[in-house]
Amino acid sequence: MDHRYMCLVIFADWEPFFTVIRVAYTEDTECVGLARLGSEDHMIVAGTMKQLQLVDFGAPLHCLVITGKTHPLGTEMLGWIEWDGERIEFENAPSYSEKNWGGGFPRKWFWVQCNVFEGEGASGEIALTAAGGLRQIPGITETFENAALIGVHYGGKFYEFVPWNGFVNWEVTPWGYLFMSADNGSYLVELEAKTDDPGTPLRAPTSEAGLSQACKDTCFGILTLKIWERRYDGSKGKIILDVSSDMAALEVGGGPWFSTWKGKTTMPPVIGPALGLPVDLDGIFNAVPLFKPPGL
Repeated sequence: MDHRYMCLVIFADWEPFFTVIRVAYTEDTECVGLARLGSEDHMIVAGTMKQLQLVDFGAPLHCLVITGKTHPLGTEMLGWIEWDGERIEFENAPSYSEKNWGGGFPRKWFWVQCNVFEGEGASGEIALTAAGGLRQIPGITETFENAALIGVHYGGKFYEFVPWNGFVNWEVTPWGYLFMSADNGSYLVELEAKTDDPGTPLRAPTSEAGLSQACKDTCFGILTLKIWERRYDGSKGKIILDVSSDMAALEVGGGPWFSTWKGKTTMPPVIGPALGLPVDLDGIFNAVPLFKPPGL
């Protein structure tokens, strides 16, 4: 490498950099690494400074963008997309990002994401992400379990519906319809999504055939989302949010999808509170790598 230029990986671990501004930035600070922008082999990778040190960005020029604190359900983006000959520019646009777990993909899954809504309360920032899957439990035998969650950012508050604070129900067809409901002990949520769009086949990791066309997406889903306060008897109380959208992103993947998938995920009361305790997962699974989940 030309030594006139500093490699991004070296800079991310550059001691003088951390010595001067260690209070503001650490190895866990979220960043975006960019290399050779404008060229055919350009590269853009997001992650913490520590994670970016493991990436081979190739030849210069390199650039490091320090994003500060963001949330995966409500990140704002600046940039442009070129599609079918048309260039679309955007600034401070609401966006969604997630981690691709690779080998940790579930056997089959569904996913909904939306941050453009209409209706009562839609004037504020709202971001929804809901997903579920049939995932393998680490171990010697092939044992699978249902897992699902719903997360909503609204009015500066995060409404979390996960197995360890309540239960999540779903009904999902192989394509075109999804219904979910959940109870976290304080709030109730329901969402319904459907589409007449045929969807776009996408490639995804599979254990049998590697990366293959195993899922289908659309950004033309019709979605309704409602949240209520939960009464002491479990019934619906005051409605907090009642919105809809015709720009929801929907996805189903994996398989087999022979018919409508109905499921429920919850957790025994004894186990739920234990998940809130700090646990060194890396230390545990490094000691017994046989049981380490793929992608962790």
